[in-house]
Amino acid sequence: MLATDFRRPDDQRVSRCVQLGVRGTAFLAEPSTMQGVTQNTVALGVFPMDYETEEQQVEAIKRWWADNGRAVIAGVVIGAALIGGWRFWQYRSEQQAIAASDGYSRTIEALDAGDTETLNKLAEELKDDHGGSLYASYSALAAASQAAQAGELDEAARQFDWVAGNAPLEDVRTIARIRLARVMGAQGNADGGLEILPAKVPDSFVGLLEEVRGDLYLIKGDTDAARTAYETASSSDFVPNPEALSMKIDDLAVPGANEGSDAGDAGDAGAEGEGS
Repeated sequence: MLATDFRRPDDQRVSRCVQLGVRGTAFLAEPSTMQGVTQNTVALGVFPMDYETEEQQVEAIKRWWADNGRAVIAGVVIGAALIGGWRFWQYRSEQQAIAASDGYSRTIEALDAGDTETLNKLAEELKDDHGGSLYASYSALAAASQAAQAGELDEAARQFDWVAGNAPLEDVRTIARIRLARVMGAQGNADGGLEILPAKVPDSFVGLLEEVRGDLYLIKGDTDAARTAYETASSSDFVPNPEALSMKIDDLAVPGANEGSDAGDAGDAGAEGEGS
């Protein structure tokens, strides 16, 4: 076959070859040859037959966007909202923690200064603005203790009751309930105090719990139950005030127990004297 049997491809065919990524002059042949190449290229998945021209590709994109554009936009908006919301939540949480910490610091300063009015005001602000934080619970405990020392039992009971119902940690709620029970006993409501005492506490709280239980039974006049509670507290791992607890146990010693012991000692001594 002579070279003149091949015709120089026009610009459109050259462009098509470039689009196809085809190299080599062998593909710059007759239209029939190019048709076969195109079919083979389609079969290989290099160039989809549906998009023979750029216009067809543009139209396909337009159709796809018309069908899916809203979903894409919605996905982008939702994703941006989630990311933005998470970052805002983190920022707000950090700011709230800083504010709560600052409020608690001022509460302690008021407590150290004996400024009861400021102490109570700050404690209420923390309860209102950061009620779920430990800072609010600790501030309320400080206000309750201050009120109890001042003899303001109703105010102390109110603060302890709030902590018992709102503190984020179980241990803090337990301490508040035990102290509330003690205040209720001082108010003359020993039965109510016994009812709100926790049934079970960590080992580190057993001493405090049983000592308060003993105090409440003693208020009721049940010395046997009080003695049992005090002895349980004494044998626990931790007792807040061992000396005071020992005095309570001694005060409830069984009448005649020491006398019997002394009589026995005296009898033994007499027997020894006679034997000698």
